[in-house]
Amino acid sequence: MRILLSKIRAFNSAEHNQNRRAVKATLILVPLLGLQNLLTLVKPPLDDEANFYWGLVSAILTSFQGAAVSLIFCFFNGEVTALVRKSIVGISRDLLEGLSRRGRLV
Repeated sequence: MRILLSKIRAFNSAEHNQNRRAVKATLILVPLLGLQNLLTLVKPPLDDEANFYWGLVSAILTSFQGAAVSLIFCFFNGEVTALVRKSIVGISRDLLEGLSRRGRLV
């Protein structure tokens, strides 16, 4: 990761963009591969209350892995957002046309 970040600071713009894309791809793969489990892999010795919160944070991170993957790969995808916008515009246009035909909209 340190090498990738140092390459981002390079002056060559073509290489700069390529390295930025590589870092972005690496960070996108983090939730897909479940690397958030590295945070909860080693549990330090804790008392009962801290142990409860440690388990809670671990469960939350593990549970939201699917949500993070779906957001990154589905809902933040440019093609998907364009189609959703197109559908919303079409539905709202049809709704407004239907209301104007009934005389409810001035």
